[in-house]
Amino acid sequence: MGHILETSTFRRSDSIREREGQDGAVLLDVRRGQCFTMNPVGTLIWMQLGDGLMPREIAEHLARECDIPCEQALRDVLEFVQTLGQQQFLVCPEDEAGSTSFSEWLKSILRRIGKLVWRSAREAKR
Repeated sequence: MGHILETSTFRRSDSIREREGQDGAVLLDVRRGQCFTMNPVGTLIWMQLGDGLMPREIAEHLARECDIPCEQALRDVLEFVQTLGQQQFLVCPEDEAGSTSFSEWLKSILRRIGKLVWRSAREAKR
């Protein structure tokens, strides 16, 4: 996930399943078999991200609800979003449209090299 802006929007990864409870929620990435637990505040952030709210909007809401400075709430929300992104639970559509991940880039390079090697070997047999 690239640089997270307070005005970025996010979508949940397609392979994520969630289970909400009294003490928060658990996210499960069914593709990778990873779990992530969240307290009630993390769950609120997760739900609001799913509703299409931007980190700044979520932080403003948290600042009002928790009676904390908006700057502190924004830092906390951005840090949490970064963690969710690193764990691949969230996807930033802006990143999807503009660039590929390092692993996708590397795979494409390796495919190209493989094709070149295959062609060279085929031509050498002629």
